[in-house]
Amino acid sequence: MAVNVKFTDTTGLIDEEFYPYPAKNGLPQWYKDIKSYRNNIKEMEFETNKPSSTVKKCMPFFDSLTAGYIIPTPTDFNVVKKDGEQYFQWSSLDFIEFHHQFQLETHKGAQKVPAVPKMFNPWGIKTPAGYSCLVVPPLNRDDSLFEIFSGVMDTDKFNLNGNFPFLMNDPDWTGIVPAGTPMAQVIPFKRESYKMSFSGEEDFKRIERQAAKLSSRFWNRYRDFFWTRKQYN
Repeated sequence: MAVNVKFTDTTGLIDEEFYPYPAKNGLPQWYKDIKSYRNNIKEMEFETNKPSSTVKKCMPFFDSLTAGYIIPTPTDFNVVKKDGEQYFQWSSLDFIEFHHQFQLETHKGAQKVPAVPKMFNPWGIKTPAGYSCLVVPPLNRDDSLFEIFSGVMDTDKFNLNGNFPFLMNDPDWTGIVPAGTPMAQVIPFKRESYKMSFSGEEDFKRIERQAAKLSSRFWNRYRDFFWTRKQYN
């Protein structure tokens, strides 16, 4: 049975075009463009005896891109440079506020700005009892103009909209960041207790068996032997 992750527009003003969506529906362009195999040829390379597959065939990488849901920016915002500092303008929603710099004063990136900007997130999130959400910058992007700070929200009990402090990746960049730009990736997870331990002899034997199984195939080895499909709809 699917776990329900409910998003609520706390303003009642967001156009459906800028609603959250499953991360699988918004893969970055670089990932769409890369071929599955070097030179688009599926082969075992003679010199290395390794497959010619690219990251397009890596299931752990794919799982990171498609995990959870993307919250896009609900409005344009403009970045201008004045007196050596970046300033922000936005078209609606009181989109950007600021943290005092002392709240993050030992963070190297925050030390470079007079105040830490914070994006307005209009979305409250509700998950069933025992489930929280990890909120991170959209994973494995190569075109992100900004990066939010990560956090974990206990969304089974807290359903208000948590806003997103962020830093621009390039302190000299100027221009308009359009509405609909991926702002955050929300990955729900079940809260459980965890305890770290270290491997014994039996674990090494299991790893050796897995390695032998993995090496019995040329192609799609992890996918066919070990991968489990994840569903975020």
